[in-house]
Amino acid sequence: MSDEELIRLWVKRQSPRSRRFNWQAANHFRLFVEKPLAKVTLADVETFAAAMRARKLAPRFYKETLVALKSLFAFGQKTKILPATALPLHGWPKISRKHSKRLRLKL
Repeated sequence: MSDEELIRLWVKRQSPRSRRFNWQAANHFRLFVEKPLAKVTLADVETFAAAMRARKLAPRFYKETLVALKSLFAFGQKTKILPATALPLHGWPKISRKHSKRLRLKL
């Protein structure tokens, strides 16, 4: 199965609201790494995450993109389309949460 077919199968299982974003995130990543998804490593994901941070993308976009990619790889491994040993599903880059310094009032 090609990477594009895997992505299409994965996206079909998404809610209609998520489909477009997830399709774009997966294809953007695929074009970035320039190799089959079965050969992607955690270092590739970290490099992609660093490239997103360097572009100063909104934290929410950054986080949602990584969540979508993790979902794609989990789906690929669960369906045995991707090898389970290729990319661990733990240790992915995370976004640091900055706490607001605004005073929060309870009503």
